[in-house]
Amino acid sequence: MSAFASVGILFADGISAKKLSCRIYGEISIHSVIIVGKTKKSYVIERNGVYSHGDTIADARASLIYKLSDRDTSRFNDWMLDTVISLEDAILSYRAITGACELGTRAFCEKQKLKKRYKINEIIELTSGAYGSEVYRKFFSA
Repeated sequence: MSAFASVGILFADGISAKKLSCRIYGEISIHSVIIVGKTKKSYVIERNGVYSHGDTIADARASLIYKLSDRDTSRFNDWMLDTVISLEDAILSYRAITGACELGTRAFCEKQKLKKRYKINEIIELTSGAYGSEVYRKFFSA
């Protein structure tokens, strides 16, 4: 048991949350939580060490399925570090390449002053240290 868990804190995908409850169904754990700095209850689903966040259990489950699925990243193969893309494409590519869940991505974006367009190297710099940032950087470094 981690030091976080011993005081009722769930640390998943770089997000800290106070655990309210946990239900276990075979290899799936559904945690009811309040993310540190927030006041609204949300959910974290864990399966075999893979976590997914959501405003509802259904959202977290859909995000987990997405994280565990075979995410096709082939449409990003031609992008270079200086390729300019929309914010929407930046988010879509980041989630597909890293497996970041929707709630975690949204929480990250809410903390930023975002532009409408980015170069890939700007996204790499902006997300440095965030969940999956090294995976994203390596995808475009190859």
